[in-house]
Amino acid sequence: MVSIITVVNNKEIYDEWLGPSVAAQEGIDFETVCIDNTGSEFDSLRKAYNKGLERAKGDWLMFVHPDVRFMQSDFLRGFIGLAEKKQAEDPSIQLFGVAGVEEKEFRIENYISRIEHGVPPIMIPDHFNGRDCVTVQTVDACCFIIRKETLEKYGFTDKLEGFHLIVEELCVRMKESGSFCAVLPVKLWHRSSGASLDRRYFLNAIKLIKMHPGMKYFNTTTMHGNIGLYYKLKLRYYIVRHELTSFHEKHFKKSS
Repeated sequence: MVSIITVVNNKEIYDEWLGPSVAAQEGIDFETVCIDNTGSEFDSLRKAYNKGLERAKGDWLMFVHPDVRFMQSDFLRGFIGLAEKKQAEDPSIQLFGVAGVEEKEFRIENYISRIEHGVPPIMIPDHFNGRDCVTVQTVDACCFIIRKETLEKYGFTDKLEGFHLIVEELCVRMKESGSFCAVLPVKLWHRSSGASLDRRYFLNAIKLIKMHPGMKYFNTTTMHGNIGLYYKLKLRYYIVRHELTSFHEKHFKKSS
């Protein structure tokens, strides 16, 4: 069985997007584990996902954002089936996503995805190039699957706060232990453009790099680069810029 775990911050979005497409799934046994965060009970993704992990009964766990829509009624069966096939061929691959970035000097060709983003949907160019599985450094947190026993082994870090880079840190840490993450050529629609990054994202990125000093590159679907002085300065620049923007909006827009 598959446990579909999602954190619901806005029930209207869930009811319009993920809810109906999950209910339409056929040909596979699954349960839906909704973590209600409409009252901001959880202040971090780790805490919310751990609550979902406690409740989940499935052999496979799917963590998915509530603003995602599966485009076919056999999406879940196909995603899990392809993951099981690839894991049988290479047991070292233990986490599968719908989008991700390879660990190398970034080029757009290293962004692997078949998902559509935004409203109206825009599809990122398909860089699978005939491949049916691509190993990546990190997967996009909007939707990924992992066996329950594997996640219980690794867990989500308690060293990052808030809702950013928890999944990406898991990918990096798994690779350091000899387990790998991959992207499969499955298609879905993600309402978010993925472009909204707050101050906590960049703070967590700095922490993550310090936690894993052996990385040469740190590539995610929203930021990428080779780790050096320029990359680290850029992260701090974004933090300062975000703080200045927030200060301006708080103190000047009100007066105007």
